Amino acid sequence: MDSAAGEVRTVEIGQLGEQLSGLRLCEANALEAVRRSLDRHGQLSALSLFVSPSASEGRLEILDGFKRVRAARALGLGTLFARVDDMGSVEAKLRLYALQERRGLTELEEGWLVASLYRDDH
Repeated sequence: MDSAAGEVRTVEIGQLGEQLSGLRLCEANALEAVRRSLDRHGQLSALSLFVSPSASEGRLEILDGFKRVRAARALGLGTLFARVDDMGSVEAKLRLYALQERRGLTELEEGWLVASLYRDDH
């Protein structure tokens, strides 16, 4: 289990927000590969979450792991391991970019990210 940044804990996936999901592509074949891996091997790395400052109750939002959450839902799982970081919306979007540095965001995803930073975060 990957636990590089903070304490890893169990979270209920039904309670997770996906406000940043619109910044990521989710191809059906990639989602199916994650579902097969999750079914066969279990969860290999923790989700990366942040507490949304805009939510009145401090809702947990997905930063990295959208496909894992969707695959877990398809498999009927109720919980996953996650690391929760304290950050605002701008920092979360910049972290999303940094987390994808190894694999890289597509040009379209980069465009969505820049547009979101400009439009939503000024």
